[in-house]
Amino acid sequence: MNAKASDVIRLTVANSQEMPPRFRDMLEEAFVILSESPTARPFLEKARASDISVFYGRGLPFEGVYNHEKNAMLLGDKVDDAAGLAMTMCHELRHFSQITASGVAVSWEFTPMTMLKLTLAAEADARAHELQLAFEMAAKKTAGGKEAHPGVLELTTHRLMELPDIRKIVEDGRKDPAKIENGEIMAEAFKNFYASRNLRYATEERLLELMAMDAGMNRDPDHYKQELSSKEIFNIVAKGGPTYLGKHLQGFDLDGPYCSSVYEKTAWQLEFMKSTRDLYVEPNDGRDWKPAYIYKISRGNPRIIPPSP
Repeated sequence: MNAKASDVIRLTVANSQEMPPRFRDMLEEAFVILSESPTARPFLEKARASDISVFYGRGLPFEGVYNHEKNAMLLGDKVDDAAGLAMTMCHELRHFSQITASGVAVSWEFTPMTMLKLTLAAEADARAHELQLAFEMAAKKTAGGKEAHPGVLELTTHRLMELPDIRKIVEDGRKDPAKIENGEIMAEAFKNFYASRNLRYATEERLLELMAMDAGMNRDPDHYKQELSSKEIFNIVAKGGPTYLGKHLQGFDLDGPYCSSVYEKTAWQLEFMKSTRDLYVEPNDGRDWKPAYIYKISRGNPRIIPPSP
């Protein structure tokens, strides 16, 4: 699929004047890559129809993030090539598609463990889409028959190096392209996400920080009650994208001990937050802290600090 100039789908860039010229060129090339991708183009079309805006942020600690409430994608400057930027955007566009297709997002209505399992599955799925896009780029040729994106699979192996078996997964796709076409490679990437201790712990930390920041606003008695089964989570994550989850993940149980286990620190904090959700108070003089959620900034990193005995 070679997109003509008229076929390229572009999102509105809200602060293009703040973009360095090189990043602006990378973004334009990323729009071309996404427009030519059978995997990413449907997400990009829906994003444009939903009038999603792109914002650029210099010096941000992340590559990109999708904010559903603000209907926006924020891109940082950590990526220094168009292929990597396209993969970042594909990841965030997949999150957009997950939410808009299913109508379900991580919310305070769910129990903390359900929120965590839904977040992990959404992240695993977004990384699987990054890998699928990379294989599509690797297969693309120029008019002269050369690779359009030389070295993209090596780049992908580095980008997804937190997946313990990423080298083997990429090699499997190279050897057997049928596994790419039928979704088997995406399923392997999805499952391998759960084998990464670092990715799981980072996801747990990020969710705990968000819960702590919003603790004072979440005292509704209906919060933290709804639970979702493994099948329900798969259905939510799978909507609006390829059907690899149903084809190749039979027996992969999000409710089982392997996928639903968390770090001891996380388990304690989730239970603490659930049990004290309606006890949130502000400190009256900075010394008399009552049992409550306490959000504290320490060396610039948010942490949940339990109350003193």
